[in-house]
Amino acid sequence: SPVFDGGSARRYPKQSPQHHAPLGRLRVLRRLPFSSHLRRMSVVAQEDPVAHSGGGISTRDATGSGNNLWVLAKGAPEAIGPLLSFSGTYDDDDGADGEEVARRARAYEAYTATYLHHMSNGYRVIALATRRLRVGQHPPSPPDNLDHSDASSYSRSEVLQAPRSALEARLEFAGFAVLDCPLKRDSAEVVKKLQESLHRVVMITGDGALTAAD
Repeated sequence: SPVFDGGSARRYPKQSPQHHAPLGRLRVLRRLPFSSHLRRMSVVAQEDPVAHSGGGISTRDATGSGNNLWVLAKGAPEAIGPLLSFSGTYDDDDGADGEEVARRARAYEAYTATYLHHMSNGYRVIALATRRLRVGQHPPSPPDNLDHSDASSYSRSEVLQAPRSALEARLEFAGFAVLDCPLKRDSAEVVKKLQESLHRVVMITGDGALTAAD
């Protein structure tokens, strides 16, 4: 099935694993728990080196072992969307030119259209996003001033003390988890009988409105 690619705002066939650099083992260092108000949750995880069968060890870049921390987030597409790097939220801060702003707008339009399409067909949709933070040795700065650029380097204490809003920002879209949870076969008949017996039937759900309506 097609997979949405936020970087180019198009659909492309799912790629095989060799197209992606290997990740080492991830160890969770900090949890940002699910909030019904924020409708998302995240963890901060450290990437350990990747050991290969030939005895070699490598990481995703040349910064050395254990130098990558990752913010891994999941939540309602409507909640994750404004936090994505191409959402338009950060255009003024970036000083993005007109062409880049237009590219981001197309990407966000495709993102929105994709999750609405799946929701309108009755699927549960969870947005997944990541952010890589490179750990350096410089003295920590005030955590609420955490730079959002992936090219920046942070101290470990900055990352572990930073407020949630500073970490869950400029996320890179990783994909949608699209879940099919069909009704039980007898649900429609049970609801019909309850209505015929003059009972008032209501549905209470945590799903999105489009998913519930289907």
